[in-house]
Amino acid sequence: DVSAGQAITFTFVVTHVGAYGQVVVNTAIYSQAYSEGGAAEATFDVLGPPQVSLSPASLDFGRQLVGIPSTAQTVTLTNAGAAALNLAGINASGDFAIQANTCAWSSLSGGASCSLSLTFAPVITGQRTGNLTIASNAASSPDSVSLTGVGVAPLLMMGQQVMPEVNVAYHGVVTYAVVLANLGTADAGEVVLTDTLPSSTTFARWVDNPSGVKLDNDQLSWQGTVTAGQFISFTFMATHTGAYGEQVTNWVSYYHSSGSGSAQAAFSVEPNPIQSIYLPIIIKN
Repeated sequence: DVSAGQAITFTFVVTHVGAYGQVVVNTAIYSQAYSEGGAAEATFDVLGPPQVSLSPASLDFGRQLVGIPSTAQTVTLTNAGAAALNLAGINASGDFAIQANTCAWSSLSGGASCSLSLTFAPVITGQRTGNLTIASNAASSPDSVSLTGVGVAPLLMMGQQVMPEVNVAYHGVVTYAVVLANLGTADAGEVVLTDTLPSSTTFARWVDNPSGVKLDNDQLSWQGTVTAGQFISFTFMATHTGAYGEQVTNWVSYYHSSGSGSAQAAFSVEPNPIQSIYLPIIIKN
């Protein structure tokens, strides 16, 4: 019984077990013996599902030197839904790495955003691909951003030739030709080339020399950039100052942060000519 002026209150807690975004109506009904009963309703709205939005949908890091991390690029993760987006894992694959991450917390409320900074450090040359992958409680999980980049590297090669190679005249002149080539896909900066002439030769004159080459006490040196696909040549003449019959070898070398190399060229000098000795012939009777 409910006496006059009395109110009876029922308070209880329920757990929603339905779907995202639905409207739930609870109806309470009462009845009595001598009059009509009645009803009262209460409703609540369920938040819509979490929804992952990634911007941009892909990142292209372009050309990058092998082994050197690129400038970072940023991906923004937004919960475009209403319910909380619970993050279960964030990973980058391939030659790509997460440098900074403001998505470290495990949940994003509706409309909230966080960001991830990624870098590209190719391990080999050529086209490289990967993915930024995000696992969550969103229906679309796992969501991903495609990552691309191209690994490039210089490839320096050196060659040297001397003409003539045999029977060079004693204290005669030879011509050296040195070629430094970049056969790679990236420029090679701060290349250092050095050619110290053998002690039995001395520099005579240039035939063809690149800008910036230096000559000091029979040592040739050059420093600069060899662009991808470029050939740099040095041609000069040297005078033999050594002995008859000797073998003269000239070494030229280069150094670059990606590696070093060298090349050699040798020539032989004519032998000492046979000297005839004339003795008088005395005939006795």
